[in-house]
Order: sequence, then structure tokens, then C-alpha cells
Amino acid sequence: MKQLFFLVAALGLVLSTFAQNTGRIEGLVADTSGTGLKGVSIDILDKSGARTGRDIATRTDGSYAMINLAAGRYNLQYSYSGYCIVVVHGIIVTSDHDTEVNLHLHHCSGREYEAVEYKRPFQNRMPKYFK
Repeated sequence: MKQLFFLVAALGLVLSTFAQNTGRIEGLVADTSGTGLKGVSIDILDKSGARTGRDIATRTDGSYAMINLAAGRYNLQYSYSGYCIVVVHGIIVTSDHDTEVNLHLHHCSGREYEAVEYKRPFQNRMPKYFK
């Protein structure tokens, strides 16, 4: 009975450690009028800019959520037919925290893209002693 207890306790510790080291990126992708875009492809890129194979598409209202992401920095590519491709660099994911990234895509022809460096919106409003 003691062995079963220790096995269950160890498994719980491992699972809680894993859960604490993941976060998520969520947000809304819209056109320039503010209308959410359904089916925008969102890909995680590696450091060289290649797709990692982890991707999702926006819901009918343009919202999305990438869950169970290991804490760290991410680059995301947003693409949708008839719109410019946007790559957002340096998105920071922390444990047990939702990182919000909202975008407006612009119409364009061809494979034009825009590179954007992610900045946390709340950092500019924090008092100096928190930085």
C-alpha cells in the first residue's frame, strides 16, 4: 500500500511540475475594420524562421488560443489568403500566464509580409520600481 501511495504522489508531483511550466498565447485576428477573420493560419516558427509543425487556425470570430506552450520566447506567423503575412517575434510565454497577441491584417497581393517585435502592453504602464 505504501508503494502505491508513493507512486501516486510521485506522479502527482511530476504532473504538477509540468503544468506549472506551461502557458498560452491567445488573442484575436481581425481585418482593418475590426471584423474577426475565420481560418487564419498561425504557425510557431523556430529561430531560423522555419515552421515547427505546430499550428492552429482562428475560430469563426477570429479568436485563437495556443495552449500548453513551454515557457520561453516564441515567433508566430499569421497568414490568410489575400492578406499580408505577419510574423511577430519575441512573444514571451511564462508559466501559468496567458499572453495576449491581437492583430489587424492588411490586404495585399503576393507574398508580402510584415515583421513585428512583440512588446508587452502592460510594461509601459508599470511603475519604475517594478521594472
